[in-house]
Amino acid sequence: MSRLAVIVPVYNVEKLLPRCLDSILAQTYRDFTLILVNDGSTDGSGKICDGYAEKDERIRVIHKENGGVSSARNEGIELQKKLDNDLIAFVDSDDYIDPEMYGTMINALDKSGADIAVCLWSYLHTDGAVYNPENDEKISFPEETLSGRVFLEKYLYSSPYNNGLAIAAWNKVFRKPLFDSLRFFGRYAEDDRICTKIFTPTATVQTINRSFYYYCENLASITKSVFNKNRLNMLSLIIDRANDLKDSPNLCRHTLALFCDLTMEYYVRPEMKGNEQLFDAYIKEFRKILKEEQADLSKRTRKRAKVFALSPHVYRFLIGLRRLVKK
Repeated sequence: MSRLAVIVPVYNVEKLLPRCLDSILAQTYRDFTLILVNDGSTDGSGKICDGYAEKDERIRVIHKENGGVSSARNEGIELQKKLDNDLIAFVDSDDYIDPEMYGTMINALDKSGADIAVCLWSYLHTDGAVYNPENDEKISFPEETLSGRVFLEKYLYSSPYNNGLAIAAWNKVFRKPLFDSLRFFGRYAEDDRICTKIFTPTATVQTINRSFYYYCENLASITKSVFNKNRLNMLSLIIDRANDLKDSPNLCRHTLALFCDLTMEYYVRPEMKGNEQLFDAYIKEFRKILKEEQADLSKRTRKRAKVFALSPHVYRFLIGLRRLVKK
């Protein structure tokens, strides 16, 4: 059998799916099984999966009812448990990868003995323009072997780009045992939920200063959707992240600061007016964090936080008033 299992969740991407699958099959590293999980697609995506499987014996296809990216990835994880691979990777079906990706990353894992290999990622805009971090002097990603927690301390909060670098599942190759008991969950920011549990103090990470993954802008994706009350799930996710990171005080304090910032930001969103009761538990947590000084807040943010903790309604009024004055 093969060393690597590549898991691709598929849902209504018939126009982009061939590009994704062709890029995986074009890998210079050939020793892999490609697991396609058709997550209840209503277009021709399922037939495309079956068509590719007929032409390449390395491809396995699962057809299931729609359950979201997490459940689709988990189906793939369950299937690979029955195979004799020792590595796992994930690709999103609207993205694509460089032909050298898995060969380079697996070679780095073999040389370093690390548990996880991480590479840079490029951003393909809808107009065809590509942002490649290799050409950006602001991006520093030296090749080294780090513990999971040190990796997060260096990259999780250092920049928006590095945040994606740290938490995404798709720019990494994992050793199989990391998923013995872990599974993806949730329909929003599912990568975030799993990666902070994998990058533990005992896990080792090998960084690779090459951009092999092409993340493609998709205006219809979940993360680009209009703000709605379901976005509040992000607040619960951040609290979960803080709990995962309690053994790393700096990371935990940064995470709780993010929770405070987003709680204030979400509360004043026009879409949240009339849904204030949804914030009750978050405001209680917010006040506890502020009272116990658990978060790294700037002086300016702390001043705003004190007003919000005293009265979220007054805070919203003052924010609205300031916006009117600026106009």
